[in-house]
Amino acid sequence: MKRMLLAASLVILVTATSRAQNKRDMQVRGDRQKFADHEKWIYNDFDRAAAAAKAAKKPLLIVFR
Repeated sequence: MKRMLLAASLVILVTATSRAQNKRDMQVRGDRQKFADHEKWIYNDFDRAAAAAKAAKKPLLIVFR
């Protein structure tokens, strides 16, 4: 009986964790599209970002995901 309860608890935990991860992945993908289309953000192009920062004499803000 205890093994059955433990197994059921484990299945519920794994399912909940998987759903949370899928939600996070979708949020990151949405953010990427939003920022990639925005004119103030340079997304996924370090050389262009470094050149723009140097020309504007401002530091870079880099986010690693």
